[in-house]
Amino acid sequence: MTESRILNRLQNVRHSHAYILVGENTTILRHFAKALQCEQSPNEFRQLKPCGACLSCKVFESGNHPDVIYIKPTKTKAIGVDDVRNQIVLPMSEKPFRYRYKIFIVDTEMTHQAQNSLLKTIEEPASYGIFLFLTKSEDLFLPTVRSRCVLLKLDDTQSPLNTETTDEHAGFRQFAKRVAATELDIVSVYKLCAEFDNFKDSAQIVLEFVYDELKLLGRLAPLECVISTKKALMQNGNFQMTIETMLLKMIAK
Repeated sequence: MTESRILNRLQNVRHSHAYILVGENTTILRHFAKALQCEQSPNEFRQLKPCGACLSCKVFESGNHPDVIYIKPTKTKAIGVDDVRNQIVLPMSEKPFRYRYKIFIVDTEMTHQAQNSLLKTIEEPASYGIFLFLTKSEDLFLPTVRSRCVLLKLDDTQSPLNTETTDEHAGFRQFAKRVAATELDIVSVYKLCAEFDNFKDSAQIVLEFVYDELKLLGRLAPLECVISTKKALMQNGNFQMTIETMLLKMIAK
């Protein structure tokens, strides 16, 4: 793919602080980061174009750009919680060394625990922080992470970048909306508890959706119930009893 074609695709991308690029095209990933940091590019996002001549572009091509950080796992094949803390959270607290942004590039799979530990940073990023995630499938990311990122499909067979999120978890989302919006009483608790059993194998994903829906509705009090339920299920707590306890607690919230 030519550089001009790559740059033309970037013109259609909505400005954000976090992007999930789906595919294996590292060329687009690199050009995106290079364009963002180019000292000659205007602040208007849709006019981004690396000049190739400024100091930032030259340093980028050398592979030693101080404000473009590649995140790599240190203990296992996947990026873990310690990697997020040491390579993202702590460096994010420091301003860019010299250039416009501090860009974090993640092109390796992350554990779900690592993604959860990154949520607050994605939700409340520094003004100079930008995340570029490269993945073979958006389904490797938790719904709470995906919902906070712009999704870019890097399929060369499609003309413009496809920025539409394909939601394969529509059933999970619809059920989560009902759980979050229902004014619970004893009868509805037991009905929802019975329905929850249908999502037993995907309970963590459903609970992520419930958490998001509660926040959207402004129902902040029950959020801790959802968090504690996720933890209990991860520790192999009794499924039906754990879900029932969560729903009963939500009555009082």
